[in-house]
Amino acid sequence: GAGPVTGTVRVLVVDDEPLTAAAHAEYVERSPGFRAVATAVSGHTAVQAVQAARRAGRPVDLVLLDVNLPDMSGLDVARTLRARGESVDLLVIT
Repeated sequence: GAGPVTGTVRVLVVDDEPLTAAAHAEYVERSPGFRAVATAVSGHTAVQAVQAARRAGRPVDLVLLDVNLPDMSGLDVARTLRARGESVDLLVIT
């Protein structure tokens, strides 16, 4: 869910194509109530980013997740996050 203080949904954008990631992040930023807090270019860095944000006390609320990543599929990212106890919401895109 949204962070308790701001009511803003914190979004991690995951796409291996930097221009696409930037475009998605811009779209998120233009959407009221949403904020792109980070981008990741691989599944591995996405998992690390979600875990690091939670440990820092600033958890990601939503992952905008590309299916086609260089190191693992978006579905593998989802499975890995769940296996590690992360309950972040996922929006998978192709």
